[in-house]
Amino acid sequence: MAFLYHRHLLLLLLHLLLLLLTPAHVAASGGVTFQAILEEARGSNGLAMVLGLRRALHEIPELMFREFRTSAMVQETLASLGIPFQPNFAGTTGVVATIGTGAEPIVALRADMDALPIMEETDVPFKSRHPGKMHACGHDAHTAMLLAAARILQERARAGTLAGTVRLIFQPAEEGGAGGKRMVDGGALRGVSAAFALHVSPKIPAGYVGSRPGMLLAGSGRFNATVWGKGGHAAMPQFTADPILAAAHVVSSLQAIVSRETDPFASRVVSVTQFHGGSADNVIPDTVTLRGTYRATTKEGLADLERRIADIIDAQARVFGCRGSVDYGMMDTVQAAAADDTDTGAAASDGGASGGAASGDAGVSESSAAAEAAEAGGFCSSTGGGTAEGTCSASSTGSTGSSSSSSSSSSSGHIESSAAEVPPLSEPPAEPLADPLGYDWPPTRIPAYPPTVNDVSMHALGRDVVQKLLGSSAYLEVDPWMAGEDFSFYQEAVPGAMFFLGVGASGENKSGDNNTSSSSSSSSSPPLHSPVFTINEDALPIGVALHVGFVEGFFLEKRAQA
Repeated sequence: MAFLYHRHLLLLLLHLLLLLLTPAHVAASGGVTFQAILEEARGSNGLAMVLGLRRALHEIPELMFREFRTSAMVQETLASLGIPFQPNFAGTTGVVATIGTGAEPIVALRADMDALPIMEETDVPFKSRHPGKMHACGHDAHTAMLLAAARILQERARAGTLAGTVRLIFQPAEEGGAGGKRMVDGGALRGVSAAFALHVSPKIPAGYVGSRPGMLLAGSGRFNATVWGKGGHAAMPQFTADPILAAAHVVSSLQAIVSRETDPFASRVVSVTQFHGGSADNVIPDTVTLRGTYRATTKEGLADLERRIADIIDAQARVFGCRGSVDYGMMDTVQAAAADDTDTGAAASDGGASGGAASGDAGVSESSAAAEAAEAGGFCSSTGGGTAEGTCSASSTGSTGSSSSSSSSSSSGHIESSAAEVPPLSEPPAEPLADPLGYDWPPTRIPAYPPTVNDVSMHALGRDVVQKLLGSSAYLEVDPWMAGEDFSFYQEAVPGAMFFLGVGASGENKSGDNNTSSSSSSSSSPPLHSPVFTINEDALPIGVALHVGFVEGFFLEKRAQA
């Protein structure tokens, strides 16, 4: 009896010692070591992968719904990791992949892939090789971080430690094309219980992450107005109905919606960004066109703005003997023209400029196999020795874009620039992608983006992950921002949360103000959509770890609720 007593006492002491030696974040996390996640993301393999992918993607920016090479790189990387995926999702360049058994719970991670019609003016060695197109909003980083996170999550799934299913969504056309709505309408969130997304922010320094519960970003839409008059000689305006004068009054009157009709505590913005009319100095034109955006913090506010914008355009035009009308959601003509100008031959011919192979027959056959699988409704997988019905395979050669790239750290702790291998790139299809949902191609009418509203519980979960990974002070509560984001379409379908990943230089604004630097240390990082926009690459592994952490945190919460 004494022996058994001492044995139990010894076991109890050993158990207490084990608890004392176990870090608090492990004991409280069901065995999930969040610090280990960060260490793995920062390890040499993880760092080389995310850095190589981001730089390779940065060189080949593509505009909305034309992300052919970007999508090919995503597919090749997923195939090399043995992750099944569905290409050409919802008749677009989008890719949806699945990690795990497919059983619930299912959590979604989203990254956008498109670039902007901006001429890059940076001097980085991996700058854009597509003139007039640039990753000036960090979508190259978003895609690279999610692919690098996929590697870690796939390893956990193979080890049997992933307690659910992860849906990876690589979407096209966030920059005004409502690609997120296309993905949601196509079923990307079928069976999903929650969704998370990251967006880089140069106003937040690397090592910090910002967000807020509730309304994070405003809803936004676009308008295209026309004022018709009666043209004539500039010396005889009395015989004309001047559309320029009428349109000028439209511009000033639209601002009365904000200054005189909107509750000061309910933010709204109306901006006229284009004004076109006439082609000669001495001729009053027949028509003037106006384009712009409108923003509000609620869907009701967006609807009210649409009503009042139409009222003002019609009324002000009639005051001056003209008539006016407005269309909403028309695709940006600059984006549309640039998207059609794919310059496929030139881009394909220099595909190996950074050390990768140029595209060839293998890339075309892979693209064809992917299209066949998409038509069959199947997923693509690199597993197995051949191509099974409803699946396709892709070569993994060079697919990560990082196998031969190297990186090192400077004395300041920042990653030095180095050339990254660009994988083989598949040619875009000669004809538009098949669209089972009946969308037009190219899209011409884009719906307004709803406000981006973080679910309170998903935001709290994500904030907890940030603090476990980086420390309690690394989370910043940011102010709402009047920019728009089509992750809002995901949040209308399932509970979701978006977080801003700091990519500014160290020691810069940490005030939580995502619009301006209000701290004593003013931010010098170029803003989003700037031709000299850059990111602090030290933040890339943090973004990778956050994706993995969101998944593990969500599964832990589900287990606790069971």
